[in-house]
Amino acid sequence: MDGLSGVGKTTTITHLAQLLKTDNVSVHLTAEPSRGPIGQLAYELTDTEPALVR
Repeated sequence: MDGLSGVGKTTTITHLAQLLKTDNVSVHLTAEPSRGPIGQLAYELTDTEPALVR
């Protein structure tokens, strides 16, 4: 799933994973960028769409 920061991607994919698991589908969630130092740098450089910042 792809989209701007703060639009609910994690919430949506977590809910979908729960639904799949109830149907005995094997699910493995990942996140990009990673939570490591390089992933954190990538996140900071592409944080949000300026027009959508509250």
